[in-house]
Amino acid sequence: MSTITHEVNNIITSTFDNRRKAITNNVYDFYPVFKLLKEKGQTAVPTGGQYAEYPVAMAKNETGRFIGRGGTVPLSDTEFLDIARYIWSTYAININNYREDLRINRGKPLVLSLLKAKVKNTEQAIADNLENALADNPVPGSVVLTALSDIVKTSSQTSGTTGGITRDANIWYNQLTSMSGESAALYLTDRMMTMMNNCSVVGQGIQRLPDIIVTTQTIYEYYEMEVEKANQNYNKAILDLGFGGGLKYKQATMVWSPPFSTNQANNMFFLNSSNLQVQIDPFANMRMTSWKEIPNQPFDSVAQIVVVSQLVCNCLRNQGVITNISTA
Repeated sequence: MSTITHEVNNIITSTFDNRRKAITNNVYDFYPVFKLLKEKGQTAVPTGGQYAEYPVAMAKNETGRFIGRGGTVPLSDTEFLDIARYIWSTYAININNYREDLRINRGKPLVLSLLKAKVKNTEQAIADNLENALADNPVPGSVVLTALSDIVKTSSQTSGTTGGITRDANIWYNQLTSMSGESAALYLTDRMMTMMNNCSVVGQGIQRLPDIIVTTQTIYEYYEMEVEKANQNYNKAILDLGFGGGLKYKQATMVWSPPFSTNQANNMFFLNSSNLQVQIDPFANMRMTSWKEIPNQPFDSVAQIVVVSQLVCNCLRNQGVITNISTA
């Protein structure tokens, strides 16, 4: 049995290694937010480093002047660049090989079917947990993937730090509007229009405009049924996921997913993908450890798959959120 277990472990490892690139791509295709960022070219594979870093333009170069004859231009330098530094998130998941599974699934066809199921199940689990982390409300400074609510604060948007930079009311903050006490039927589209414009003050051309809106299933369906009856336009790539929305609002694609419905109830996030990036560590991401025997479980073994990545942002002012949306 130990020989069979060892052989199957080797097959799982080689199968995973051969499909490593495809699995990485698939993980970011399961859910709409990551899929949209990937489609827009907002994934990066840096050469490494202690942090996931993203250059930030904190201010404009203020040394320019109109000058006449003999006029001068100030020689003082403008400190306008900074670096947002995010701690890499490391996620690990087990893949187990039990002797009882091998005893039941004898023969090459059954073994190969079992292996494919194990790899596929693990792939789905990784995607689920990354999406859950994205929609979560983590403790500041934790080692999880940066959540949208850490980049786009739903309260006190000028307090704390993001990317190692202190949030500031003039430079490093996100847009925030509350609809507390307001009827969605009367005010939702007005607040969406204002938020879209508020998130468009930095940048050049169409890139300054939010192009992703993330909300809950309830709010998405309310908007789809009550607001867009006369003019529905969809992003087909998102529709093809089978769920998640895809309705267009101006140039932005509106999506929802179950974790956002659970963790971000009554919120609607406006995101500018040109300022967001999923960074993937090329050396440590989607790697499988060596197999280890499980103590006191004869012929059972376990390996871990490790995912090292991070969501980073270099302009908070182009991101926003509407909170306390009530569709009752």
